[in-house]
Amino acid sequence: VWQPYLEVYYKRLDDEHVVLFDAIRDSVENPEDQAKYDYLYKVMVDHFEYEQSEFLKIPNFDEYSQDHINKHTNFLAKLKAASVPLDCDFINYVEDWLVQHIMNTDFAYRGKMIHEVPEPYIWEPSFMTFYKQIDDEHVKLFD
Repeated sequence: VWQPYLEVYYKRLDDEHVVLFDAIRDSVENPEDQAKYDYLYKVMVDHFEYEQSEFLKIPNFDEYSQDHINKHTNFLAKLKAASVPLDCDFINYVEDWLVQHIMNTDFAYRGKMIHEVPEPYIWEPSFMTFYKQIDDEHVKLFD
């Protein structure tokens, strides 16, 4: 299950991560359902393609980008090789892989993605430091 500590602070990517976890849960609950597993594979591919298109825009991020793409490619090969009914250990691996991938790989692009800067520049939750006093002071700076 997706948790807020997995936020990368890019709305579309965070929303897609939620969809990935939902699709994993559907496959856990229906290990014999080929359509649900096909959907899981499809949303993984779609997410990885979009995510890669975004982090490839980051200047001087080539080594990270290639490593990240290789992780996606290797993971998708394992997904493609599996078949229904899904083994409990395999689907647990899929969920564990996704959690670890977000925390250990995706987090490296947090704050680095090319994104539009709103005009006027306004406070938004991605600026949070998670120290209440500092966050409260920062919010005032944007008012």
